[in-house]
Amino acid sequence: MTDLKFFDLSAGKIGVSDAIVSSANQRTLQSGVMKKKNTSFKIKIRGKDDTPLSMTDLRQGLYEIAKRLERYDKNYRAKWSTVFLTMIDEDGEEVILDPKGEWTIRPYRTAADEYET
Repeated sequence: MTDLKFFDLSAGKIGVSDAIVSSANQRTLQSGVMKKKNTSFKIKIRGKDDTPLSMTDLRQGLYEIAKRLERYDKNYRAKWSTVFLTMIDEDGEEVILDPKGEWTIRPYRTAADEYET
């Protein structure tokens, strides 16, 4: 294993280590580039025995995610979230739902959205 330099934000000093930096308040420096530790939380929705999900199963899975996240409402916010869907038709061929290949959903309404002329 090559040496991994790290900057410990809590101690305010730079050192060299063979271990992987694991503390959430540390940044790694590898190949001269500062990188922040990946703190994203992965959520997977899978069908039974990894079979494709019906749209009903997908909606139920998304609803289950929403229910599990409710307990974090008061203390946390999501910086951002991205959902990757690989959709298939009845023949198992991959399809794209929209020609742009993505949707951006902003679940909040601004004052301008609320204003009626």
